[in-house]
Amino acid sequence: MTSRSDRRLLLALAVGIPLALVALVALFVGVNYVGMAAAMDDPFSHYGYAASVSTNATLSNVTLHLPVPVDAAGEPLDANWTVRDGNGTRLDWDVGVVETGSGPMLAVRADEVSGSQRFLLRTFAGNGSLVSVREVGPEEVPPDATDREVVPLATRYGVHAFEQVDGPVETRRPVERGVALAPRTSREDVRCDPWVADEETACERFETVVYARYDAPPDAEVTVTVEFEGWNEWGFMMANSFNEYHERVTVTLVGDDPGWTTAEGETTAGVGRYSP
Repeated sequence: MTSRSDRRLLLALAVGIPLALVALVALFVGVNYVGMAAAMDDPFSHYGYAASVSTNATLSNVTLHLPVPVDAAGEPLDANWTVRDGNGTRLDWDVGVVETGSGPMLAVRADEVSGSQRFLLRTFAGNGSLVSVREVGPEEVPPDATDREVVPLATRYGVHAFEQVDGPVETRRPVERGVALAPRTSREDVRCDPWVADEETACERFETVVYARYDAPPDAEVTVTVEFEGWNEWGFMMANSFNEYHERVTVTLVGDDPGWTTAEGETTAGVGRYSP
C-alpha cells in the first residue's frame, strides 16, 4: 500500500518533470533566438559575378562591354576578375572596368575566341531516317558529309569574380541601397515566380546594354549571359539560414561586329530569412 509521503513524491514528480521540460524548452528557444539574432548581425556575406560567352564560330579582335555591379552611388564593385574556358583552364584575357557613354561597364578583350571546338554529328540511313547522334571533336568530323549532318556546338568561356565582404549586404533593395548590375535604361516591377514569392520578395525586369565588336563570319551566333548575386549566410548551434538576391541578363548576337545591343535583365530580391 502506498504511503502518503510516497503519493506526495509521485505527485511532485508528475507536476515537476513536465514543468522542468517546459522551462528547458523555453530556455533553448530563448537562447537560440538570441544566438540567431546575433549571428544574423555578423553573417558570412559575399557577392558573386559570372558572365559567360558562348560562340559557335571563332571570333577575332574581340572587345565586349558587359553590365557590371555598382553601388547606389554608381561606384563599381572592386573585384578580382578571372577568365576560364569550358575546361576550367585560366585564360589571359584583358578584363577591367572602363567608363563608357552608358556609365561604367566591364570591358573584356581577347585577340581570339575559338569556337566550334565540339560538333554534333548526325548520321542518316539511305532512306533519310536518323541512325545516330553523337558529339565529336574537330578531328572526328568526317570529310565526306554524305548521309551526315555536322552542327557546330557553342564553345563557352566564363568571366568570374567572388568577393567576400563585411556584411550584411543589402538583399531586399539592392538597386536603391546596395550593389546591382548597371547600366539600367528602364525598370519595371513584375510578379515573382510562385516558388520564390513571399512577403519580402520583390522582382523587377529591366533593360540594359551590351557592346560587342569582333571579326566573325556572317552566321556567327554569340550568346552573352551575365549573372550576379549578393548573399548573407549565418548559423547558430544546429540551425543555419540565409537571405539573397540574384540578377540575370542574357542576349544573343548574330553576325559580324554587332555594336551596341539592348539586353533584357531580371532581378529577384528579398529571398530567404530576415528574422530569427
